[in-house]
Amino acid sequence: MTAHGSATTSDANRRQTASRIATPPSNRDEADSSTPEAHSQSMSFVRINNCFWPTLMGALLLWCALPPLGFWPLAWLAPVPWAWLIALPKLPPRREASQPANGTLEQAARPRWYVRWMLWHRPLGQVYWAGFGFWLATLYWLTLPHWAGALGWIALSWYLAFYFPCFIGTARLLVHRWKLPLPLASAVVWTACEFVRGHFLGGFTMASLGHTQYLWSSLIQISDLVGAYGVSFVVMFCGSAIATALPSPLWKTSADRAETSPLPAATTSLCWVWPATAVALLAGVLGYGYWRLGQTWEQPGEKVRVALIQGSFDTTFEPDPGRSHRIHERYLELTRSALEEFGPVDLVVWPETMFGPRYYTFAEESLPPPGMSVGEYLARRHELLRGQEKLLQWTLRGWNCAFLTGINIDHYGPHGLEDYNAALLISSEANEVARYDKMHPVMFGEYIPLGDYFPWLYDFSPMSGPLKPGSGPVAMPIQSLLLAPSVCFESVLPQVIRGHVARLTQEGREPDALVNVTNDGWFYGSSELDLHLICGVFRAVENRKPLLVAANTGFSAWIDQHGKLQAKGPRRAEGKLLAEVGRHRGVSHYVLWGDWLAGICLALSAGALAVATVQRLRPDLANGSAGMS
Repeated sequence: MTAHGSATTSDANRRQTASRIATPPSNRDEADSSTPEAHSQSMSFVRINNCFWPTLMGALLLWCALPPLGFWPLAWLAPVPWAWLIALPKLPPRREASQPANGTLEQAARPRWYVRWMLWHRPLGQVYWAGFGFWLATLYWLTLPHWAGALGWIALSWYLAFYFPCFIGTARLLVHRWKLPLPLASAVVWTACEFVRGHFLGGFTMASLGHTQYLWSSLIQISDLVGAYGVSFVVMFCGSAIATALPSPLWKTSADRAETSPLPAATTSLCWVWPATAVALLAGVLGYGYWRLGQTWEQPGEKVRVALIQGSFDTTFEPDPGRSHRIHERYLELTRSALEEFGPVDLVVWPETMFGPRYYTFAEESLPPPGMSVGEYLARRHELLRGQEKLLQWTLRGWNCAFLTGINIDHYGPHGLEDYNAALLISSEANEVARYDKMHPVMFGEYIPLGDYFPWLYDFSPMSGPLKPGSGPVAMPIQSLLLAPSVCFESVLPQVIRGHVARLTQEGREPDALVNVTNDGWFYGSSELDLHLICGVFRAVENRKPLLVAANTGFSAWIDQHGKLQAKGPRRAEGKLLAEVGRHRGVSHYVLWGDWLAGICLALSAGALAVATVQRLRPDLANGSAGMS
């Protein structure tokens, strides 16, 4: 190399160094990202300086805290890496999209903003894809019942993953623009996201943050005040408070730590302020819990003895004409064995759809199917009714007790055949006493959206048609008690069970206990059984009513008013449980007020988003108006 070349290279290096020195530290990363080398580094997921790994780290901790592992203390650490991301002034990597020099062809080829943020080199895109991985791992059991379940598994995971970037983005808005403390902002937005998730598109609350703590009885007692969402609020607040006292790997220097600290600059040294606040909050919650555990809502008097029967029949879709009769016979054998073991009982409960043969009802104004005369229709109707009457009499022979069973009902009404998923109460004399029709069908399990308008959609699923929802809750009398039944995943949704209790109480029929009949044979003994049972624990505490669960393949359970498991059936095996339930009177604060805390959190989060959206659109509107003038 010539001396002239060396001098030129040296001058270039000096100019580059001077340029870097002149570049402010806050803009240096953006300046460096314009080079191909820096761009390739920002796209690398091996570096911790991006949003993917912190989000995935927290998601992994949460997954380990949930079933099947169930290491519940890890749930208190899961918010830590998320809180670090929220505290950063800018999310890494921060690379602005290059603008085309001329023409609109390149602009037209760029994805819209609502797609652009999901790209994996975008900060919130990395958060989204980490959340997508979490939900794929958590909901793997959706793939077990049928090959079409894989489509629902991907679709539901794709939808639920949106709540991760919504949480990070909105919490950052509250922290950096509205100056809310990091623990409070995180707890508010996380609770709001869980609340929306529990209502939108039918609702889905499984695998909530607070559900990891279902075995900590003194902690979950606040559910009778603020619901299960309130427990998630406490866990998120405490976990984010821990993050304020720990050094973050996302902070490169001590100056970065001072800049990204969620505390004011004057109090940055007081890094234990929020952990101390979290300890005080947790102490108050536990104090309330210990006080509530010493109380009871059970009235003195004679108790009702209930036998919960659990068979083990995995759901299959291969044609098997004799399957329903085999199920009925096996449950009948288990019931007779339970009566021999337990002695006299007042009620026997079978799980959802486990009666076997379908149950037929007819409206007075029902019409015969096409191609059948009125005479043939009436004869067939009489034959069916007489046959199921004899079947019930034969089933209850020697029981001397009432019978509550989950059953499929074919109802012939004026508009044709309607399908119901019901809980049917039969007296010891084999007479129908009460019937509850499931009010909240499961999307993709019992109906397909738009299936009423496009019936051909059911050709791609194992369903023959949609399930007809019931009209309202029912109070079923057993001796001196009233039971409020629910079917399957209705116990997953707090607003559904609370609505049952509140409505029946207003009508003067306050239930003494809750009963859930479910068929979890779809999921082959997977962690879905645990997630479903956990929801039942919180429903018992929220409403201060014991909950009895009869589940095919598990978990059948007797859960008391404090959310404690008094008895639990085996996993994917046969079993029988005896529960003794007394009168429980008194309406909890949750039944009266509902999810007031989650509603406030949603209002704060939605309000902050609305204001930010208006502020962002206002300059664009002003520029548009100026351009038109």
